[in-house]
Amino acid sequence: MAYERRTWQDQIKDSSGNIIQQGTPFSAGQMNNIYDGLDLSHLNIGLLALSAMQLANINKQELQKYKNQRLLQGQATITNSDTSGYFRSSDPFVSIALSGYQQINYPNYTVLVEVLSADDPGRVGI
Repeated sequence: MAYERRTWQDQIKDSSGNIIQQGTPFSAGQMNNIYDGLDLSHLNIGLLALSAMQLANINKQELQKYKNQRLLQGQATITNSDTSGYFRSSDPFVSIALSGYQQINYPNYTVLVEVLSADDPGRVGI
């Protein structure tokens, strides 16, 4: 039997005992309907709890993946006129990717090194 919500009414009598309002009849069917509603409520709460646990597990896995991808590997001061947001002075560290873990949101750039002075210019670049 599916749950059907009912509004219960009290039986009301006047001062001489005449019934003014008929009350809702009490029966096994009415009580079974109440139990059907309780069972349905418990199933809904169980499904919500299961869904919350699954979402918490997904969040935990995402955090672990993020921790594996971005590892603090030292400190450096980065100065750059780049306005794309890849380098920020508010982050006083450098993240590098380790083999097997791709770094999140890393720019594709080339580092050009210019030798200003050298004792043996023939050994530069070796």
